[in-house]
Amino acid sequence: MKLLSPFYPWQTFNLLITDYGQSLTAPSLGWLLFLLKLPYLVFDLLGLWLIGRLVEGDKKLFQARILWLFNPVNLYATYMIAQFDIIIAVGLILALVLASRGKYYSSAIALGITAAFKPFPLLFLPFVALVGGKNLLHQAKIALVGLIVYLLVIGPFLPSIGFRNSALLASHTDKTLFAQIPISGAFAI
Repeated sequence: MKLLSPFYPWQTFNLLITDYGQSLTAPSLGWLLFLLKLPYLVFDLLGLWLIGRLVEGDKKLFQARILWLFNPVNLYATYMIAQFDIIIAVGLILALVLASRGKYYSSAIALGITAAFKPFPLLFLPFVALVGGKNLLHQAKIALVGLIVYLLVIGPFLPSIGFRNSALLASHTDKTLFAQIPISGAFAI
């Protein structure tokens, strides 16, 4: 925000927060939304570049990049409802690129940082450790590096009750650990 906020139409920004319906008629809303979503575009382009480090062959690379650029789920989640999952996706691709190059500690670090956004990337840490570790001790070191990085990133926020309730231990963060199909208000399969 420090970089882009001098360009914000602040009256529209405040209107967007306080009265969403009224903000829809503001002429500068499009510019504001573009500026608010511009950081996501940086991660989108970084993901596009990282895919180039992962896929071999011109035809496959072209297909992978087109799929990345025009993925409707990505376009909807990132640019229409402003979910930051694009950052997590790029972090996971970075971890995969690093692991494929034999940089397992760096891959664990990438997973630890990515898990600070949502904890599910920690589920990939054992796989990186298993593939990258020469023995049990080496595997444990790789996994420990990822966990330590994760704890260092979230450490300053742990004393905050708001962080623990709405980010770390909130019900929406554990959805990736179990699958449910809601049947009614209180029941799910």
